[in-house]
Amino acid sequence: LEAKLASEKQSLADELAALRSAAEAKEHDLHSELAAQKVQAVEASEASQKSFLEAEASAARRLQELEGQLIAAKSAAADELTAAKAAAETQKQELKEEVEATNQRVQDLEGQLAAERKSAEEASAALQKA
Repeated sequence: LEAKLASEKQSLADELAALRSAAEAKEHDLHSELAAQKVQAVEASEASQKSFLEAEASAARRLQELEGQLIAAKSAAADELTAAKAAAETQKQELKEEVEATNQRVQDLEGQLAAERKSAEEASAALQKA
């Protein structure tokens, strides 16, 4: 009976050792899997961060490009406005000179008309005297 108990005890001890060994192997596998998942998570995080930084840099470049276009458009609009003001001022001056010339011509014609009236009046007075 003692030998049977010793044999069973040994068998249970062997089974316990096998279970412990299997548990340790499983624990090692789980630690390895966890470490691999941590590495994947870090790599994914780094890739995500890199992607975000690239997108941010691209957006910054696009913003800078748009700001350059805006500055160029403002400059072109200011140049066009300056040119339009200069053209309007030139046209205004030309019209002013034309009006002055027309007014001078009117005065000259009024002077001629007055001279012709006076001459006609003198001629009429001379005819009445005669």
